[in-house]
Amino acid sequence: MAAMNNLAAAAVTAAMVAGCVHGNVQADIPADAQRVADRLDACTHFSGEFNGDGSERDREVNTTMTGLKCDTVEEDVSAIRNRYPNNRAVDAVLDAASQP
Repeated sequence: MAAMNNLAAAAVTAAMVAGCVHGNVQADIPADAQRVADRLDACTHFSGEFNGDGSERDREVNTTMTGLKCDTVEEDVSAIRNRYPNNRAVDAVLDAASQP
């Protein structure tokens, strides 16, 4: 049963990351910036689903957020902003991804 829950969590994670940033995939931004924006968007989404009550859903959300490496996404966002300074398209996608 736990393996099935992990598989389901992985499938949800993959679906979220594939269609993230509120549909604002920008073809004109670097792929690494888009990947970080997608992770940020998914982390932002899942952080809103965490209730803190220790429920099965909280455990699923926690597993998903661990898989997304949400604990380091802000550092990765900073690194991308530093890598692409003054890139308005990158900034716009990252800003959109941080909105719930």
